[in-house]
Amino acid sequence: MEAVAILKIEIDTKGLLRIYPASERYDHIYRAAAGIEWDLREGFLHAEEPVKWTYPVYFGQIISAVASEYGATLTLEPTTEWLNVPADIRAAIEAST
Repeated sequence: MEAVAILKIEIDTKGLLRIYPASERYDHIYRAAAGIEWDLREGFLHAEEPVKWTYPVYFGQIISAVASEYGATLTLEPTTEWLNVPADIRAAIEAST
């Protein structure tokens, strides 16, 4: 599988977990039928509904959908930017990889 760096992870004001991958487009991620969408305008992946699951579960769902639909592995990097992500949620996401 191709590795794609995650540039930024953000929890927005609506509670959505946004994942911004480096240089990839996932316009057809909906075909994975995993409840994940691609925001074409801003270039991020997110779940269809905010706060239905925990953020680490959303993260795993997004990673899994990209792997199954695109054959790519989204990877956290030392340079991944974290915005509005509490330390405990960040730690849980990092531990899940």
